[in-house]
Amino acid sequence: MQSDTAAPRPYYPVGILRQDGRFHVLAGAFFLAGERIMELTGEASDRPSRYSVQVGWQEHVETWVPLEDDTSLDSCQVRYMNHSCRPNTRIVDRQVVALRDIGVREELTFDYNTTEWEMAESFPCECGHCGGQRIAGFKILSAEGRQSRANQLPEYLRSRMGQ
Repeated sequence: MQSDTAAPRPYYPVGILRQDGRFHVLAGAFFLAGERIMELTGEASDRPSRYSVQVGWQEHVETWVPLEDDTSLDSCQVRYMNHSCRPNTRIVDRQVVALRDIGVREELTFDYNTTEWEMAESFPCECGHCGGQRIAGFKILSAEGRQSRANQLPEYLRSRMGQ
């Protein structure tokens, strides 16, 4: 139980499940398309890391930053959101927003290629929708791959559609 003197902590209607050695963020409530689910919080940096999310050209938010005196998973939920090539959320102005209606206990995912120009660590996709393509950032996507994600892009990546 939290004492009255403790600093307020963010509450988001999500849960974290560890299954087969991997973490997953699950919806703890029903979300409508366009609804804000949670805020992207953490320390700002000008370089990407394994756990950061890019929010501007030289701006990354380090999501693996537990709140002071907190070792719970509740302090860094976004860090456990997995990639999917068919995501159900996107990042908009540091907010995780539902792309479509999301049911209770459904895993929350976003397409890492829609936030990162170039990832600090690329990896083979395990989402089951793309045949295991390498996830490395928007920079390496084909013109078709970029165009298919156009409605999910922040302005800093949209401005690079033709490059």
